[in-house]
Amino acid sequence: MAPGTEGTIHFKLDTVNLAGKFQGAIVVFLNDPALPQAPLAFEGTIVPAVELSPRPAFYVAGLRGRGGQAAIEIVNHESEPLQIERIENPTERFTTQLETLEPGQHYRLTLNLKPDGPGGRSTDNILIATSSKRAPTLKVAANTYLFERVRTFLDVVDFGTVRANDPGRTPQTLMIYQADGSDFQVKVSTDAPALLLKSERGPKGDRYQVTVSLIGNALKAVRSMVPLLSKPAIPNFQNLRCLYRDGFLNAERPPACFNKQSRALWGPRGLVRREGPRR
Repeated sequence: MAPGTEGTIHFKLDTVNLAGKFQGAIVVFLNDPALPQAPLAFEGTIVPAVELSPRPAFYVAGLRGRGGQAAIEIVNHESEPLQIERIENPTERFTTQLETLEPGQHYRLTLNLKPDGPGGRSTDNILIATSSKRAPTLKVAANTYLFERVRTFLDVVDFGTVRANDPGRTPQTLMIYQADGSDFQVKVSTDAPALLLKSERGPKGDRYQVTVSLIGNALKAVRSMVPLLSKPAIPNFQNLRCLYRDGFLNAERPPACFNKQSRALWGPRGLVRREGPRR
């Protein structure tokens, strides 16, 4: 390169395994003793040929009777126009709606959680067939949760594995909620002798906080999964059930043991069989 002239450096970045923000550098080797190397920094954002924004997933929660809604946008970064050929969502939990914002370039996909659909949590896959050769099928995870008017959080109180007569575990917190409640009343109980329950009503009268503790001298060398029962004082919601799990270590544990509370027979490798309730 002659003195006083300018030149252009062309480079190509392989983005097959890259996504999102990227920072890099190019080192140019020169024959100038004062500057033998010239580092050139560059940065940018790598987007796929067809982008799902803000992320390729739905997270929708809603109350029974109300449902919920969320949307993602489909953005075309290819030179050829993009056509959405069909959308497949094999579930009765929700419906989807496609809106064209800019033909061939920009779309909005909306997920509507059915207010009267199946309750609980679920993860389903939405498949979007497109005209793109590089991205003929787009996969979107639909994480939905339709919760009841009265619900618990957590669903399972898990203390992990502890040693008999030495619980050594921090008490666990279980929340019980009533949507739009103001005079919510709950009574909690358990048939597990190793558990101590303490409940406290929230200041707004719409929830209870239940503290679940282990009683050290009541622990036995068994595995158990027994229900914690709460009885909200409102119609149609007389019993809620939250499972309690524990596991205890004991070197002299027998080959098999039977837990009366869970009606389960446990062997050295886990559950052998579970009996139904006595009639």
